[in-house]
Amino acid sequence: RDMPSYSCTEGVKCTSGEELGALVHRGVMNETQFWSSTYLRISRYTAGPLFLHPALDQCGPFLKLDTDFFLTRPLQQDPLDDIKREGTRLAYWQLQLQGQRQVGYTQVSLGYLQRRGFRIRNPFFHARGRFLEQAETLGVDLEDEVPEAFDAAMLIYGCAFGGDIKFFREPLYQDFFRYMDLAKGFEQAGWSNQFFLGTAAAAFLEPSQTRRIYLSGRHQESDILIENGSITERLTGSYKRLLR
Repeated sequence: RDMPSYSCTEGVKCTSGEELGALVHRGVMNETQFWSSTYLRISRYTAGPLFLHPALDQCGPFLKLDTDFFLTRPLQQDPLDDIKREGTRLAYWQLQLQGQRQVGYTQVSLGYLQRRGFRIRNPFFHARGRFLEQAETLGVDLEDEVPEAFDAAMLIYGCAFGGDIKFFREPLYQDFFRYMDLAKGFEQAGWSNQFFLGTAAAAFLEPSQTRRIYLSGRHQESDILIENGSITERLTGSYKRLLR
């Protein structure tokens, strides 16, 4: 469907951040991030319709890597074997508590969970719950001091994730996608498919059904190194005002 560029504050359909003056463009965190209408359509497609493509009819365990994701070390183990052996339904490479492009997402997604009677099964992937836990430990009043934390969303990076394709084809996940899609958050607020993955892990799966993917790799501003049994993780561009 028709989508304006989220990066253009006036809905101008440009293809990069360079054609027009900066006044009509939202801030760009780095040289690779520009949320054009094409980018938003891809985000929407990979949030739901992608999993129903006939080419995936015979697919079970899967690993999705973006074309600009680069392995920086040889694989120490096969992530697909791990996913299959453990019966993993959703596997992640990196997480982030997101404070941008999520306007309205948390409210709509929590509304869905309440309407359907779902609870948070996996608090590790629930942004609001993690913020409240940290705030209580630190003695911080979120409502007064960090109100934006209530709108933050936990995302699973879409550059590298995997799981079982059957989970994303099931009525539960696809019903969630259709409900969320009616809010038109992709075109109006720049929503990302990565928010959908975070909610799915938090509310639709038990902890035993999720796992981390251990890959040494780099994607844009994200870099993870796995060496000698230790993990070194770097992520720039995150929302610094939110609690760590």
